[in-house]
Amino acid sequence: MMGLIQKDNLVLRERVSELEAELTKRDLAITELSTKVGELQTQTERDQDQGQRWQQLHEEWQSRNEMVRQAEQATRVALESAQSRLERLRSKIIQATFNVSGIKSLATEISDNHILEALQRIISERSDYYNQLKQKGVRVPPLQQSEIMLTKPKKAEKPPAERAAALVPGAGWTHQLAPRGGNHWPGPDQFFVPKRLQPHQDVPFKDHP
Repeated sequence: MMGLIQKDNLVLRERVSELEAELTKRDLAITELSTKVGELQTQTERDQDQGQRWQQLHEEWQSRNEMVRQAEQATRVALESAQSRLERLRSKIIQATFNVSGIKSLATEISDNHILEALQRIISERSDYYNQLKQKGVRVPPLQQSEIMLTKPKKAEKPPAERAAALVPGAGWTHQLAPRGGNHWPGPDQFFVPKRLQPHQDVPFKDHP
């Protein structure tokens, strides 16, 4: 009887050892699987971060692409406007250059070189004519507008009486009064004459009250 009990105990011990060994193996497998799961989770998070970065880069690229497209469209509009203005300016230059007397109109298309040559010829002729007038003693204004502004004298300040007269209606007219007690009509130099009239301009006579 004791032998059977000992034999059963030995079998049970062997079975327990086998189960413990199997449990140890399962624990190792679980540990390995847990490590693998952790690695996969880390890789998944890394992939998600990379996907978010790619999404941000894609959105930035789309935004920049839209900005470039708008800038290109604005540049194209500005270029077309500049070309149109340049063409209008070229047309005006052609009209102003080749409608001058003494310049033969061209039947073919006018190039920029023709326009430049014609402008240079007109400027040269204008300078020669200006020099001829100065040599003859004719008073002519300077050719350059900047010279006109530099050589133009400043207007003297008006006296207080003239400044007050400028506020009165009709102060732009000058006249000479006949002596008091005179019975004669005023002469031609005693009529009202506008100050701003050019020489030799007809002036309507107006009796002095």
